[in-house]
Amino acid sequence: MTIPSQLIILRIFLILPFLALLAVGGEIGRYAALTIFIIAAATDLFDGVIARKCNQVTDFYKIMDPLADKLLICSALIALLAAGAVPAWFVIMIVFRDFIITGLRLFIIKENAVPGAVITGKINTFLQMALIIVILAGYTSHILIYAIVLFTIISLAENFIRNFDTIKRIKL
Repeated sequence: MTIPSQLIILRIFLILPFLALLAVGGEIGRYAALTIFIIAAATDLFDGVIARKCNQVTDFYKIMDPLADKLLICSALIALLAAGAVPAWFVIMIVFRDFIITGLRLFIIKENAVPGAVITGKINTFLQMALIIVILAGYTSHILIYAIVLFTIISLAENFIRNFDTIKRIKL
């Protein structure tokens, strides 16, 4: 198993302790959850760098890396929604976009292709992780929220445009 794949699996396994620490509440729980989230977010950076530099971009990596990101971000946003730290419309929009993209990726895989990431999606993931870190650190940022809204819409459109030929072949 490659190091990038191990980092993806670590990111997924860090979600439960992150949520547990966030549920503990209080300052200690929040800062411990923040620390775990930063470590999990860092695995996303490092797995990509290592995968590209060491030529370890496997099909597992291409499929599981964005899925691990979605699991981490969506669980964090849902937990923050429950705590009243983010608005419901925002979380619903993020989760909706992620389900649509995941469904699209499944159709692309069915066509025997492995979809790559789009740059606006990478920017969106970075902004979402940054927002979660900012909120866990005790702050809020309307600018980040609206930047995420913009990149969520743009990345959804970019995914459909980039994969239009594959989408046309889908039998409804």
